[in-house]
Amino acid sequence: MTILVADDDAGYRYPITCLFQDFKYEVKEASDLGGTVEAARNADIWIIDVRLPSGKMEGIQAVKQLAEQGVLSKYPVIFISVLPESFAESELAALDQHKPSPISYKWIEKGFEPELLLETVRAITTNL
Repeated sequence: MTILVADDDAGYRYPITCLFQDFKYEVKEASDLGGTVEAARNADIWIIDVRLPSGKMEGIQAVKQLAEQGVLSKYPVIFISVLPESFAESELAALDQHKPSPISYKWIEKGFEPELLLETVRAITTNL
């Protein structure tokens, strides 16, 4: 199983990458919108920072762009952010309304223990 870890902050990206590599996952990394869109094409699970370098909602935009191109993960996207989920309500609503089917996602606020991501990945991959 291949996991994409997309975050412009290496202080988050590196420990998450190492954690999953320690558990024998293949990990792809990205630090910007273009790299995220490219790497997601070959990843099973996407862990994406909501605010990539521009500070805008580029993580959500990457998921929308991939969905428009017909590229979707069979697992929920895991968004990570320093902001609460309510901050991105309108952007997330577009994912909920995606046709032909909604784009499933999980939201985890930064400040989390990296192991929470490992538990989340394990839970979503065993529940499908």
